[in-house]
Amino acid sequence: MSYTLSKAQADSLVSRCSESNALNPPFDRHVHQVDEFIILVNNTQSGYDGYIPDTCVSDKNANALAAMRLVSHFIPVADVLFVSPKLDILIQRRVRGVTLDKVMKDMTEEQRAASILLVADLVCKLSQHTNGTSPQTVSGTRPIFHDLAEEHLNLTPANLRNQPCVLSHLDLSPSNIIMTDDCSKVAALIDWEFAAYVPLETAAYVHQKCNGHHGSAWANLFDVVKVMLGSQS
Repeated sequence: MSYTLSKAQADSLVSRCSESNALNPPFDRHVHQVDEFIILVNNTQSGYDGYIPDTCVSDKNANALAAMRLVSHFIPVADVLFVSPKLDILIQRRVRGVTLDKVMKDMTEEQRAASILLVADLVCKLSQHTNGTSPQTVSGTRPIFHDLAEEHLNLTPANLRNQPCVLSHLDLSPSNIIMTDDCSKVAALIDWEFAAYVPLETAAYVHQKCNGHHGSAWANLFDVVKVMLGSQS
């Protein structure tokens, strides 16, 4: 994954970030769209609703970059164009399309089922990559950044802890899935900072806990994944 923007070009883009082009409230990061670029700048001050930014955002950025570098040849991801030396500024090329959360409510039942199959197929591809039985982030650290994943690992009975740890995104919210405009394909999976090697059951637990409000079909995405993996074995 090569970075094609110079520091001067990156500084120019960052200087154009403002409230008018912010994409969401500044929790751990300020996220802006400037022209065809998405700019992520670590938030170093508490602010929005009193939120205090995570102190390990740069570590999460390093993990996201490691994950995207690993999967970019078989999973659609955003092009990373610039990374600052301290990992506190990332600039990506904007992926054309629409996030799944924006269109899901207007989809027919058949379209929703098709989108679930598309994402489940990507999860299956990720799960082909394992690192034995040692849960860890893609960048090789522990604890895993997602608290629910650590919760599940700590609750898992000892006789199940030797399950293979598979590569998992761990944040498959519909807002992190960009579809093509006609919703026929996944244009990109974004926000890889939680990516880790965990047992498939841990990934399923995290997904169901975080996505119940999107409806049972989406929350049970990993039921589809398990069926697909079973048919491949």
